[in-house]
Amino acid sequence: MSDEKDNSGEIIEGSSEVIESSDKVTENNDSADNSGSSNPRHGQAEKAEANTASQNTSNNEQASNTGTDQKAGSASMPNSNERNWAMFCHLSTLSTFVIPLFSVIGPLIIWLMKRDEMEYVNYHGKEALNFQITMMIAFFVSFILMTVFIGFILIFVVGIFWFVMSIIGAIKASGGEYYEYPLSIRFIK
Repeated sequence: MSDEKDNSGEIIEGSSEVIESSDKVTENNDSADNSGSSNPRHGQAEKAEANTASQNTSNNEQASNTGTDQKAGSASMPNSNERNWAMFCHLSTLSTFVIPLFSVIGPLIIWLMKRDEMEYVNYHGKEALNFQITMMIAFFVSFILMTVFIGFILIFVVGIFWFVMSIIGAIKASGGEYYEYPLSIRFIK
């Protein structure tokens, strides 16, 4: 006699005996069908066995799907501490108004501190750094293009784009989303 577990984790004793006895009932009913007798209980027994088998199959499928969902759900909703640190990665870029070039140093410090502890902060730290490096390059190109006068317009466009996208990144990180900046070059992968 082997013991099996049901969905709640409790052990069902003697389940193999039940399976063996249901097989005997099926064999007896099959021989009765072959003899031409119509037994009203025969149809009920078949339906009960079919229902039991389909329930066991669907329970096994649900259990296997749950495991798959948990693996695929590794990108689950981060906790508030992770969301706050990720938001700080994006907002620390705005400190460049106080300390020049801190738009890269702020997210770099937070990312280096928390990247091993929190996967969500690791992702957003990389995104913030990649975007800030891209924007530094864009500001540099705009500055060079000031000699051709188009840089004066371009530097304002890049500045507004940088400010708005940094705020949007912070809002998305705070909301638990995995946000990717548009027009960002992936230096850190």
